Amino acid sequence: MKRLLTGGFLALCLLALPVAASGTSPNVDKVDGTVEDLFPSTLHVNAISNADGTDARGRLWYTADAPGFEFNEAGEVTCLRVQGNNATVGMRIDRSKLPGLPGEGNGFVFYVSDFGEPGDMDSHLDVPMTTPPTVCPAPIVFAYPQKSGNFVVQDAT
Repeated sequence: MKRLLTGGFLALCLLALPVAASGTSPNVDKVDGTVEDLFPSTLHVNAISNADGTDARGRLWYTADAPGFEFNEAGEVTCLRVQGNNATVGMRIDRSKLPGLPGEGNGFVFYVSDFGEPGDMDSHLDVPMTTPPTVCPAPIVFAYPQKSGNFVVQDAT
C-alpha cells in the first residue's frame, strides 16, 4: 500500500512539473519576446498583469539604428491589456538616449500582435506619448514586416 501511494504521489508530481517549469499561469495576461523589424527598430517586452489588467508590471527596451534616427529607450510597464493574440503595453521611460523626441518621464504605447509560431509575422506599432499611460487602450491587429524575433501573447482564461 505504501508503494502504491508513493508511486501515485510521484506520478502526480511529474504531471505538475511541466506547468511549473513553463512559468505561465492561466490566471495572468503576459507579453514576452523580442522583435526586430525592418525599420530597423527592436522592441523587447516582459510584461505581466492580473487577468483584469490590474497590477501591470515588467520592463521594456526599445531601440532603433536607422541613419539619422537612432535611439535607445528603457522603462517600466505602466499598463497591459490583452485580447486574444493582441496586446497593448504602456511604458514609462526611465532611461533615454533619444535626442529631440520624448525622453525620461514620457511614455509609449505599444500595440503588439502575436501571429503564432514561428513568430516571423509578429509585429508592433509604437505611439510616443507625453505622459505614461496608466490605462491601456484596446489592442489592435497590426502587421508590419519584421526581420527576426517572436512575441508570445498570453490572454488569461
